[in-house]
Amino acid sequence: MIQDNFLLTNKIERAMSDLLRGLPIIFCENNKKYLILSAELFSETIFHAILKKKNSFYNLIITSQKAKKIGISCEKNISIIDNISNIINIIDYQDSKKDFHFSEVENDVSKYGIMLMKELRLLPYLIIEEVNDEILESLAINLEELNSNLIKQYFEIKNNQNSIQEISRSKIALKNAENSEIVVFRDLPNFGKVHVMILIGEQNSNIVPNIRIHSGCYTGDLLASLQCDCRDQLQETIKYLHQIWIENGIYGGVIYQAVDEGRAIGLINKIRTYNLQRCSCNTIDANYEIGYEDDERNFISASNILKKININRCRLITNNPKKIDSLEKQEIEIVERISIIAKANKYNEGYLNTKFEEMNHLNY
Repeated sequence: MIQDNFLLTNKIERAMSDLLRGLPIIFCENNKKYLILSAELFSETIFHAILKKKNSFYNLIITSQKAKKIGISCEKNISIIDNISNIINIIDYQDSKKDFHFSEVENDVSKYGIMLMKELRLLPYLIIEEVNDEILESLAINLEELNSNLIKQYFEIKNNQNSIQEISRSKIALKNAENSEIVVFRDLPNFGKVHVMILIGEQNSNIVPNIRIHSGCYTGDLLASLQCDCRDQLQETIKYLHQIWIENGIYGGVIYQAVDEGRAIGLINKIRTYNLQRCSCNTIDANYEIGYEDDERNFISASNILKKININRCRLITNNPKKIDSLEKQEIEIVERISIIAKANKYNEGYLNTKFEEMNHLNY
């Protein structure tokens, strides 16, 4: 089983590596085969060289969120067949309200293709080309071949508790909590991505710890951006955990998930949305404009980390009910919610209001 899982994840991640380089992969569905590739990284020259394609019309798949932003009301992914210049305009958000010829699609090739793009933090748009065996044999490059079952298995393995492995730990003195320990985990079938647990105080199986799940925020945590409340929430949580350890002996920790930058759309897309927010979009609309949901996180890795260090009950420091629901679904008991409210300023006031008013975050 371990070998089978290794071979499967190796195959999927090789395919995703090709997608990141702008190359297509082969997707098999219902006895048909398709080339799929990232529309964001699409190169007409390279694609023609690989496929020997003779025309310049392409089948573009976009999400229902993106479709609504260009004036198409739908609940499913949609397919638009158009020339490359119009496709580029759609991707660059220049064609809102234009009339497109489109059709709704509900098949595995579009569903799992979009999932792969989101997993890679690329814009969730696909170019799809149906091909036959004769065309595949004539391709100028060997391509990975996937199907929906392989991708489903990959995500099941990725979300399994055994996918998280503790790699190393060390005592560390933090500015706001000198008696801390940093624990580093590797997410093996997820390109070896790293998660961090900051433990404050001495772990005790008889005490229910206070826990915060913190999504990495390069602009806030590292650059002290005033456009969000991430840095304030992180530092205030560390101070609070240190204080309750000193006063009451209640330990706790922060799970720092750098891979969830921008509510799991990635740093590049987050900066795209920041630019859109300068043009009157709020944080939700900006995500929709680039084809993503308002929040793409699932917090399964955080649950797996807690289980790895034998925490099955906690007091959760959060304003986000989605975190509570996610951990409870993963059989982590939440005995109490502890609020963490950062001060608003003139740069993040609108962002905070959107979270409270439209994303169901709690402000108490």
